[in-house]
Amino acid sequence: MAKKKGQHLVPACYLNSFVADASQLNNDNPRFQPGIYVNSNLLDAGWKMKGVNHDDFKRSYFYTLPEDEPDNPSIENFLCGVEQSYRKNLTKLQNEELDNQLISFISYFMTIQYIRVEKFIDNNQASWDQIGEWCDAFSGSNTYSSLFNNFVKNKYRLLI
Repeated sequence: MAKKKGQHLVPACYLNSFVADASQLNNDNPRFQPGIYVNSNLLDAGWKMKGVNHDDFKRSYFYTLPEDEPDNPSIENFLCGVEQSYRKNLTKLQNEELDNQLISFISYFMTIQYIRVEKFIDNNQASWDQIGEWCDAFSGSNTYSSLFNNFVKNKYRLLI
């Protein structure tokens, strides 16, 4: 079984900043793990606490490209590298130790968070799929649909 199957859409290092203080609940149930209060997208259900590693925050092989090895997905490895620097930089930000490098990292981190989510990737990929279909219709071939397959995820490789 692949080690990097469950890939966070929102990184655990970021989610950990929002974990609820549930020390009282922990006394009642020693197996209890604190989490984050979440609701449905439509806000039509009650709030529920879910752990940082809950399936709602992850997708199986979401960033893994067809040419990646299951235990060595290039995009997930890249994102993990960026996430490892997050806590140190967040602490500097909280201590108001501002400098150009910190501001640059936080801007970069937040930009990555915006473009790594399902909705962004799916919407952009749909646009590239449509462009591929139009080019194929114009050229009479199937070349462009294949070329633009996983185009958005492949653009992450430019960040690496």
